Amino acid sequence: MPSSNNIFQQWFFLIMRRFSIFWWGLLGLLSVSGVSSAFADRVKLKNGNVLEGEVRAQTPEQVVMRIGGIGDLTVSRHEIAAVELVEGDQSAPQVVQSSGPVRVPKKEVLPVPAAAETPHQRPTVRYNATTVEEAYRAIPHRRTVFDERAAKMAHEERDYLEQCFELVDAAIVERVRMLQWLKSAGKDGAKAAHYDAILAQLNALPVPERLRGVHELVIAGIQEQRQALAEWERDTLPMDLHQHPLVGSSSAKLRQAYQVLMQLYPEESTQNKDAIFDYLCALDFI
Repeated sequence: MPSSNNIFQQWFFLIMRRFSIFWWGLLGLLSVSGVSSAFADRVKLKNGNVLEGEVRAQTPEQVVMRIGGIGDLTVSRHEIAAVELVEGDQSAPQVVQSSGPVRVPKKEVLPVPAAAETPHQRPTVRYNATTVEEAYRAIPHRRTVFDERAAKMAHEERDYLEQCFELVDAAIVERVRMLQWLKSAGKDGAKAAHYDAILAQLNALPVPERLRGVHELVIAGIQEQRQALAEWERDTLPMDLHQHPLVGSSSAKLRQAYQVLMQLYPEESTQNKDAIFDYLCALDFI
């Protein structure tokens, strides 16, 4: 039989979640990474971001990179400015060109020749629909899917948002499973293991200029959630999650991202407005 303390804790989490949903609903109405390794391979993107890890495979169209040994990220060549390979502990890196690796002086980076234009690769960290729906039910929260075909925004913006929201779903599953794991002392859920890959893939997305601020807010929000979960794994899970500084900061960033999107897209369909709300509200810790 559950102890009175466990029952109280369950009721407390439920009350706080319902308060958060009320806050997000009010907001909707008002609106109507890591330490670099000296010997890591590096993929420099045209958007200014840099991916570090192990280059696993290359073709004229794409590069496959393993981030932190956790997940493989596929990056289209037309998004890459340069690929820098490091062999073992040798001081001079290699820059990959179409004719093969060429030894160049340390720190010198040569551009990768442009490849044929190819569609952007879909995120590689994805959960099936059943897993994602289970995570939303566990919160609990409604889930509305973003309809890219019906979106009225520019093509590059709707393409970015569709891919971003797929990764938001992955981050939701990761957080829900990790919280279940912490609350059950490892008997339920699963320990977080895909944050590196999720964040790397978010960083690899080509970001339209108008959405750069939203992009940075979502990434920062996920990073802060990850930090809080890691802290609770080391110490203990607090009863009052919403009082934790990282949780409050993450929540504020996600609400700000939602407000910006509502201001940018007032003419979007009800479904897509609901989808934007649901993705970011469900990602919110509280």
